[in-house]
Amino acid sequence: MNAHKIILLFIALVISTAGFAQQKPKQKTKEEIEALRVAYITKKLNLTSAEAQTFWPVYNEYTQKRETLRKEHKEKIKKYKAAVDEMTDAEAQEYIEAEMTFRQKDLDLQKDLYKKLKGVLPAKKIVLLAKAEEEFKKLLLEGLGGNDKPDGK
Repeated sequence: MNAHKIILLFIALVISTAGFAQQKPKQKTKEEIEALRVAYITKKLNLTSAEAQTFWPVYNEYTQKRETLRKEHKEKIKKYKAAVDEMTDAEAQEYIEAEMTFRQKDLDLQKDLYKKLKGVLPAKKIVLLAKAEEEFKKLLLEGLGGNDKPDGK
């Protein structure tokens, strides 16, 4: 009878250990994601040391401005998204104008980035930047491909 209890205890221990092993990995902090993004973009653009020194301050300023713009926009349109079905025509017009203003400001930020990067990077690397940004977003959405390597492989 004691052997049965030991076997049952062993089985319970194995089952509980398997349950812990299947837990999701810890979510990455904003700082960890930022470090992965920097490594990923640097690798994909094949930045030289000189390029990286001038590129990252320009790019970081752009991403900070874009994040601020998106936060402001999100707050501004929150009231509209909550009650789209009950929206008046006047509110719908305000919403449309807010969207167009946001998109124009976002485009203006992108144009400004391009102007600044023209003197820092060859055109091909600027094109590769947009591609690398999209790939990195996709990797984030996929959980970095099941690993912590920012190389996308």
